[in-house]
Amino acid sequence: MRAATGSMTNTSKTISPTPNKSDFDILVITEDRETARNSNLWTQVEKEYYGVLRNQRTVSEIISHDIEYVNTGLREGRYFFSDIKKEGVLLYDSGKYKLERKRKIDPLRRLEIAEEDFEQWFESANGFLKGVSFYIREKEYKIAAFELHQATERFYSAVILVASGYRPKLHNIEKLGTTAAAIIPNS
Repeated sequence: MRAATGSMTNTSKTISPTPNKSDFDILVITEDRETARNSNLWTQVEKEYYGVLRNQRTVSEIISHDIEYVNTGLREGRYFFSDIKKEGVLLYDSGKYKLERKRKIDPLRRLEIAEEDFEQWFESANGFLKGVSFYIREKEYKIAAFELHQATERFYSAVILVASGYRPKLHNIEKLGTTAAAIIPNS
């Protein structure tokens, strides 16, 4: 099962920070967690996908999750999955499994989740940032750069997760920055 979501699927809203660009995500829902997390498989899929779209003026991402993870997100009222259920475009349905009904989350519970997520990811980012200072003092610049990358990734993840209720499985800082900027415009 695959679904697309983003500003290309709903012309009434555009969240892309770049003029003349639109975004969409392709969610591939797998039967099991192992397939959803098979990085070799998804790296190959992305290479072929981006090869086909190399001349397109779109920002897109392939996201993979197993059906249980997606249905848990729907049961918990997680924004990302609820948005896909509401506005996503079904591209293919194997007919093997069904998506749960989307549920609204209680606003107080949503606030609690956002606070917990922020605390976890912001604290983690600050820990890596402390490592940057240490490794610079030790003249271990490659390790400092790695720690800075990790800190930046976690700061962006904190913003994205708190604002949208979903953290993409990305390590590309440019894509994370674009995503964060799209969620919080004029920042």
